[in-house]
Amino acid sequence: GIPCTSVASLGQTILVQGSIESGTDGDRVDGYASENDLVMGTPSSSHTYGLQASRIAAEGDVLYAAWHSDSRVQRFDIESEEPLLELRLQQHDDWFWGLSVVGDRVYVLASMGEYKEYDGAGTLLRSGFLTSGFGSIFECRAG
Repeated sequence: GIPCTSVASLGQTILVQGSIESGTDGDRVDGYASENDLVMGTPSSSHTYGLQASRIAAEGDVLYAAWHSDSRVQRFDIESEEPLLELRLQQHDDWFWGLSVVGDRVYVLASMGEYKEYDGAGTLLRSGFLTSGFGSIFECRAG
């Protein structure tokens, strides 16, 4: 496996946030065009951001990044690596177990299976609890 902090997708591209073990301190996000490229360790793109994050997501030309226990979501222009206006999530004083963005909606998986949906300004639209387990396709590993 590839040492990483977080994994996301953007269209067909698999985005992998580096880790201390990978020598990038989590600032670098590599893009892989396929699962085979990921396994072979041959990224098609590589960008370095000023990340303070352990969770990433992407939508359009924006990378979203959140620390595992915060109410803020950093945003960056994917190509230029320039920071964009930070998103402050209303009524989020919890952990980030997952982060996803679809269109202008930001979704957070928090503690105990709670999910939260926010608009693009960080306003809480709704929340609830998952009734079944959750998992992941890719897992990041330490060491």
